[in-house]
Parts: sequence; C-alpha cells; structure tokens
Amino acid sequence: MKRILSLPLIILFCLFQIGCASYGNKQLSNSSRLDFAREGVHTKRDIHALLGQPHDVTAFSDGGALWEYHNAEVAIPGKEYIPFYGLFSSDDMRIKSTVAFFEFNTTGVFVSRRTERKEYYVTSFDTMKGSFQGTKVGVITERVRAEMVGLGLPFDSKTAKQMGDLLAVQK
Repeated sequence: MKRILSLPLIILFCLFQIGCASYGNKQLSNSSRLDFAREGVHTKRDIHALLGQPHDVTAFSDGGALWEYHNAEVAIPGKEYIPFYGLFSSDDMRIKSTVAFFEFNTTGVFVSRRTERKEYYVTSFDTMKGSFQGTKVGVITERVRAEMVGLGLPFDSKTAKQMGDLLAVQK
C-alpha cells in the first residue's frame, strides 16, 4: 500500500523538477577572465589562448575582424520531458544568454570588447525551428575554419558545431 501512495508523489515531484543545460563557452561567466584581455596589447592568438576558438568570425572590409563567443544557460521545466506534451505545451524554457564580442584591427590586435547579457523564454517548438539552420551553421563554421587556418591555429569542428545548438535556443 505504501508503494501505491508513494508513486503519485514521485511522479508529482518529477513533473515539477527543472532540468538545466549549458551550451557554448562556459568561461564567459568568469568576468575576471574576460577583463584579462587588454585593448591595444593582446592579439587574436592571445584571445584564442584565453577563451579558445570563437563561435563566429566576421571579417571587415578594412581587414579587421570581430570574434564572437556565446554561452546559453537553459532551464527546462520538468513537464517538457513528458512525451508529446513538451511539443505542444506553452511552458517556456528560460534562457540566460551571454555573448562576448572581441574586435581586432587590421594587424590582429585586440581593440575593443563588448558583452551582451539577456534573459528570454522559448518554447520547445522554437528550439526545433532553430535546429533546422544547418546552412547557416555551415557558413559560420567555414568562416571560423578560415580564420583559424589563416592564423595557423587548430580548428576544432566540435566547437564549431556547437553554434547549431546555440542558434537553436537564441532569440
């Protein structure tokens, strides 16, 4: 009899638990690590040594570049794990997003950093729509690969593919 009574309590407990996931560069939550980078002193190689491979690279027409590092902390309501319910529920997943932008001049010297933090909510359906951005991920991956090869730095395809996970939860 005790087992029968405890089963509903266990189910109820599981329904309201929250799952968490993290995508991207977890070092972005360490502000002292970001503050280590000195404008006019450090180079692309230094930033790479500090934070690893960027998630995206934008080349400017003047020869400068912008590197992006992303991190997303996702809190998922326990009800989202119920088969089929999660696809159609309006319960939102909370996303805490951090993006750090590092700008470099034409000689590859770090000139400025900007960090954006925001919190927003997405549904399971939103994340499914985001996961179909394969072409965009391929273009971003190629930009990062070209930058790493151009600097003689190793290219990590696993880190590059994380951009797909990040795009799936970004708004």
